[in-house]
Amino acid sequence: MRITFAVLAAALLAGEAAAQVIPPNPTTNDVVSYRVVLPASCPWESSAHIDGFHIDIIVVSPTSLCFSAFMHVDVPLGTLRAGTYTVTVTRSLGGASDTFTDSFVVAPAASIPALDRGLFLALTAALGALGVFASRR
Repeated sequence: MRITFAVLAAALLAGEAAAQVIPPNPTTNDVVSYRVVLPASCPWESSAHIDGFHIDIIVVSPTSLCFSAFMHVDVPLGTLRAGTYTVTVTRSLGGASDTFTDSFVVAPAASIPALDRGLFLALTAALGALGVFASRR
């Protein structure tokens, strides 16, 4: 079902601003994307600009030949440092656009404790001695 530009523009402006960060609850080890839900099935182009802890995302459709079906665009953000990010998303189709703001937190990745070199050598020696003792039995 093809819809006209006027109908789509009204849907774009009235549509619910739905978005989510992928993966949920990201850490500094994750490659992060931001999913923007769009009110029409069209070809969409997206871009993201990161400035400190603020992210601007622009999603634009260069055509008004669209169908009335919701779809989404995943905008890659890459790995991010720990902190609270504010996201401003602008969705545009022709002369119609809407903007919404969201936020999410990137947590520090859980660190894996490293074994001290001296303790590693002591553990290696103890296991070696245990192996020798067990083989003599």
